[in-house]
Amino acid sequence: MPSRPSIPLGLISVLSLLYLAAAPTFASPLKRLAFGSCAGQDEPQPIWDAVLAESPELWIWAGDNVYGDTEDMDVLRQKYGRLLAQPGYQRLRATGIPILGTWDDHDYGVNDGGAEYPQRKASQQVLLDFLGVAADSPRRQRDGVYHSQLFGEVGQRIQVIVLDTRYHRSPLLTFPRYPNDQRVYKPDTRPEATVLGEEQWAWLKGELLKPAELRLIVSSIQFVSAEHRFEKWMNFPREHERFLDLLRSTRAEGVVLLSGDRHHAELSRLDMPDFYPLFDLTASGINKSWPRTGAAASRPPEPNRYRVGRVFRGHHFGVVDVDWRQPDPRVRLSIVNQEGERPVDATFPLSTLSLEPASRLTSTDPPASAAEIRMDGSLADWSGAEAVAMDGELLHLRFETPKPVTLTQSPAAIHLLLDFDGDDTGTDHFLEAGTDLEVVFSPRREPGERGWRPILYAFDPKSPPLTSDDAALAAAPTHASRWFELRLSRAKLAEQLPAAAVGGPATAVVYWEDKETGELAVLSRVSTTLPDVRGEAADAKEAAALPAAPEGGLRVVSLNTLWGSQFETPEPFGRLLQVLEADIFLLQEWSNEFTSEAEVVRWFSEHVDATVEWQTMVSGTAGTWSGTLLVSRHPVRGRVPRWTPVEGGGWEFPARFAAAVVETPIGAVLAASVHLKSSGAIDTREDQRRLAEAEAVNRILVGMKSVAEAKYVVLGGDFNLLGSTEVVRRTARQLDLDGSPLSVAKPLVLGDEERIYTFGRQDPRSRLDYVLYSDSSLEVAHAFVLDTAILDDASLAAMGLESEDSNATDHLPVVVDLIP
Repeated sequence: MPSRPSIPLGLISVLSLLYLAAAPTFASPLKRLAFGSCAGQDEPQPIWDAVLAESPELWIWAGDNVYGDTEDMDVLRQKYGRLLAQPGYQRLRATGIPILGTWDDHDYGVNDGGAEYPQRKASQQVLLDFLGVAADSPRRQRDGVYHSQLFGEVGQRIQVIVLDTRYHRSPLLTFPRYPNDQRVYKPDTRPEATVLGEEQWAWLKGELLKPAELRLIVSSIQFVSAEHRFEKWMNFPREHERFLDLLRSTRAEGVVLLSGDRHHAELSRLDMPDFYPLFDLTASGINKSWPRTGAAASRPPEPNRYRVGRVFRGHHFGVVDVDWRQPDPRVRLSIVNQEGERPVDATFPLSTLSLEPASRLTSTDPPASAAEIRMDGSLADWSGAEAVAMDGELLHLRFETPKPVTLTQSPAAIHLLLDFDGDDTGTDHFLEAGTDLEVVFSPRREPGERGWRPILYAFDPKSPPLTSDDAALAAAPTHASRWFELRLSRAKLAEQLPAAAVGGPATAVVYWEDKETGELAVLSRVSTTLPDVRGEAADAKEAAALPAAPEGGLRVVSLNTLWGSQFETPEPFGRLLQVLEADIFLLQEWSNEFTSEAEVVRWFSEHVDATVEWQTMVSGTAGTWSGTLLVSRHPVRGRVPRWTPVEGGGWEFPARFAAAVVETPIGAVLAASVHLKSSGAIDTREDQRRLAEAEAVNRILVGMKSVAEAKYVVLGGDFNLLGSTEVVRRTARQLDLDGSPLSVAKPLVLGDEERIYTFGRQDPRSRLDYVLYSDSSLEVAHAFVLDTAILDDASLAAMGLESEDSNATDHLPVVVDLIP
């Protein structure tokens, strides 16, 4: 390797100040930026040719910019000087684009180092010299190298927030069995443990409150990836949760994380209840990365359940592109290799990162296929700004409301008006001429009148009154939100309303009607062209096979039995529970009177399996009721208190939940069955009660986890999630064994994988039941909801079930198969 020219120690500051003087202003919108990490200063760096070919408008150093690993600042300056002398990096600097950056451990000065590094103040000044930061900059005075910069004007603003995960970070803790291996770290859950330090946390909150359309947060260590044994945010679970809490409390939109450190490239995506997905693009390394060929390339990828796509090894850098020309700007996250290829590449609309998607959506683009849309309460499968999708037989719509509401219990009536055939000469609706069908969610009702189902009006004198089932109407999400997606079957509806099958120009309009003032506002108006579906058959029964429980795994079933229905009609319940063969049943509404554990065991022995020595945990005591219990094929120990008082919402009854440790073949499981307060939209006293119950359940289970010596945690039941999704988050927090929140399983309806619902007798069906699990130690093998009413005869016969079996109760069995 040719020798490098030596650089005088003072030249690093001179070069940096010359660059700073040439730095441009930041009023223009950024359309492309690049970032990278892990740059060995003593080896060639040919990747800069590919960087320059991308013509970035900003470069960001994400850490390990040099490999210093020293407490001698003269040595550190020499190493930065050798990076400055790299010909490719010199050409990048000559373009005059701004350069921002942070450090990681090696350029900080010590491998995996934190606040204990004695030269952190001096090392900070060396890094700032390298980045060309002015001598009088506030960054020279603060403790740490964190900073931010805003690019672009209103409507096209990109905020770059650069964190310092070294200066204040608490020392890492190792597992006792690895005292000499500082690379095997255990979660530090002490309240005083920190990644950022209080001063940086306060600063970050202020930055997140500033307006911006897209926020790129640079963290030298990975935030989303949580399973590998090396450095990551999840080494400090409280800090990880604090970051998520800060995003929620500030309602900061448009956040994407950029990280380095790991010597490979990958894209991770964290999906959270009641929040947009959080992407973490890792680019590591400039010339320090795992090789693509040879013996070292056979090392298996680090575990990461949140990974999107592949892991890339080889020299690379990251690119963020934003196409501001689109009505809904497109964001592209890429990894680029030396050949200019994009082995990791993802594009999505900016509204994906929004808590409040753009309202009054109109689109001239061809609508997506309805087959690509899943009724799961997420907009991630909608592309661009489209508001309607179709495949002929199915019609999907989405719209936004002015404030978060529960669709079936909104303070305003929400009117969906559909003109299927483009004929305005028919019935003249008071809002829209030519309306063929009106669906009213949360309609006006007489004082004291109750009801949550929508009303359907057919504007055809020959049509009978319609029900949701007539249209196969589906709506999501069930909980409170600002946006909703709807689906109906035109072929099914055409059986009652012939106009629904006619093809041609069609219009869908959604109105918001204030019930107090009568004011009307258009939430969405879309036009499209529908194919003719006259003569097409409506949805037939579905074929499906019951997944087998995995060997070496755990099957958990959650089911609300509707206040003792299993005593009135034991046969369908017995068939359902027999074929599901769960290790643990989490049951709610078993009885509205106190039920002893012996009575539960007797019922299971008689109706499910007499050969099993059933064990159970029933909440409540004699003279009280709860109806919540768990039943297990395996030994049960360590039961929680049977009576848990809760203050909140104005009710005096206790939290309805049962929990115990179950000794299963895969290890001890802390299992809990939960039944939270029913009814009530967001911000009602029922919703406040649910939040209080979630707090109580979580408090007890966190305490139980600390003494239970369990390897896994599983929690499920009827959450009655009609209001705030904060209920699930409060229940789940800190319950995983690593101190993180439990994850939410995503079951699809067996035979109808386009929908998620668990409350199933009548449309529009709802998702009220959830199963949560510890993803640090468990993976989901299968997750499904069993609705026998939609399955064909052959499928039911193979299962040993009958069509009406799941109608024995108003909820459906939620089945989750978990493996270590």
